[in-house]
Amino acid sequence: MRDIALRAGCSVSTVSRALRGNPRISREVRGRVGEVAAELGYRCDENASRLMSGFRAKARGEGPAPEVVALIHAQDCRYQTEDRLGFWSALTSAGEALGLEVNEFVLDPDDPGPSGRRLSRVLQHRGIRGAVLFPFYQPDIRRWELDWDAFSLVAVGSSPEHPTIDRVDLSDYEDAMLCLGEIAARGYRRIGLTSSTRSELHTGGVFVAAYHYFMETHPEIEPCPVLRLTGRSQSLTPNDRPAFESWFREHRPDAIVTSRHEVREWLAGMGLSVPGDIGLATLWPEKDWAGIAFESSGLMRPALEWLRAKLWSHKTGPGDPAQRLLVRSPWREGETLRRAEG
Repeated sequence: MRDIALRAGCSVSTVSRALRGNPRISREVRGRVGEVAAELGYRCDENASRLMSGFRAKARGEGPAPEVVALIHAQDCRYQTEDRLGFWSALTSAGEALGLEVNEFVLDPDDPGPSGRRLSRVLQHRGIRGAVLFPFYQPDIRRWELDWDAFSLVAVGSSPEHPTIDRVDLSDYEDAMLCLGEIAARGYRRIGLTSSTRSELHTGGVFVAAYHYFMETHPEIEPCPVLRLTGRSQSLTPNDRPAFESWFREHRPDAIVTSRHEVREWLAGMGLSVPGDIGLATLWPEKDWAGIAFESSGLMRPALEWLRAKLWSHKTGPGDPAQRLLVRSPWREGETLRRAEG
């Protein structure tokens, strides 16, 4: 550490604080210290660092200092400032309860390989041993080039085949079956489903599989061909609306299961009222809609509990095979479906 201090032009105590990510040390100094440490091949002794932090906290009459863990993603947004569904607040609240401090790290989505290598060095120099990967269905995750074996890892969300990281996810199949059952209980007898190739790639096609199984086991319900819209989860293409209108006029469902909430506006444009003329149920929470209503804390709390257990047992790297913890979602009543009788 003295060698780092000499080359970086600062004191040994400043080097120690910089390598632990102390916010009182400027970002410029932390960056310079990190670069010098990387050049000299220095790697923080995490066990000694945590032990000394505990001693210092005890001497001050405080509880043990929380261990810092990383939230890693390559999205354009930052969850700390754009938290519409409450993922960041759920993650940080769970971390506070579990003795973990969550820091957000964003990779360069246009250059994820080198960005991942740089981030690996940063995390190691700061003594950060664990990471949550969310969302996990980002297709470029295979090109991140993180030093997977160096960290305890838990992912949240649908999974690519590689890397094989243990993850917490929604129980999509059971959620879809719950949604279809609730629709049928309200007397709807011709139920349609919208999907997309991208969604099926992320989820393994579980929504479509649940739909077909439900139709096979409920002969009183008349199925419709699955409509695959081409837009991504947060955007649509010009072809989606005319494709929907054509599909609707041909197959005339009396209820639709969808995650595309624009469908309600399209139906209104066709002169149809919801739920008077047609019912709608969502597989992704939306205000005033009936359907699945998962809580962000239901995903983030078990993910951090799992990560903490890995940290305590020093379990690092991908799983072989990867394990999954599936979380079922509750049903929420809304104004887009008529109420069940009785």
